[in-house]
Amino acid sequence: MSAKGRPPQFNPSPDDPAREEINRRDAKLARGVQAGDTEALRRLMHHQDRLVRFTIYRTLKDACTRDPHLIDAVASEVWTGFVASINRKGVPDGSIRAYLVTIARNKATDFLRRESRRPKADGGDLGDLVVSDADPMSVIMDAERVDFVRDCMADLAGDDRNLLQEMELLLNSRWREAAQALDIPESTLRSRWKKVLDRLRRCVEKKLRENPENLAR
Repeated sequence: MSAKGRPPQFNPSPDDPAREEINRRDAKLARGVQAGDTEALRRLMHHQDRLVRFTIYRTLKDACTRDPHLIDAVASEVWTGFVASINRKGVPDGSIRAYLVTIARNKATDFLRRESRRPKADGGDLGDLVVSDADPMSVIMDAERVDFVRDCMADLAGDDRNLLQEMELLLNSRWREAAQALDIPESTLRSRWKKVLDRLRRCVEKKLRENPENLAR
């Protein structure tokens, strides 16, 4: 594991063959969208809407924490902007995912700038940008890491999955508070959490080894 007490990370290569396959698939769907194929748009959104939303949250974390519905509103703008862009300029060369990340970050930034001009009494104070200069590939790789760990968490047995209810306390080593919240001895919690992290690490490694195409959906 990468850090004591924390879920495992992995570092997929930017040049992984699975990404090339994803790029080809997404480019084909984008050409369908340009041709007016609504099913192609639905399928592209199925594959990449989670990345779009991850980018929005990464960019507007404070605002999204205050208003969970904000992601829906900005994501709608992103997909509308994507369709308008490829209809106007054509399907871009390179990664469609990187293109979507760029649009999502721009739309999120535009939203924050619009809202920041409003009086604070009207909700204009929405916090600062969290990430504004990350390379799109870095955002994509971060989203892939989140997806892998999320999938492995979902595979945990019920008792182990219950520990995740106090994830924030556990990640900050607040053992006594977490043990009280879960109603188990602190020593038991420490032992079980270590085993959970080991299972997550093995799960991530197994998924990456056996299913490299799952780097993104």
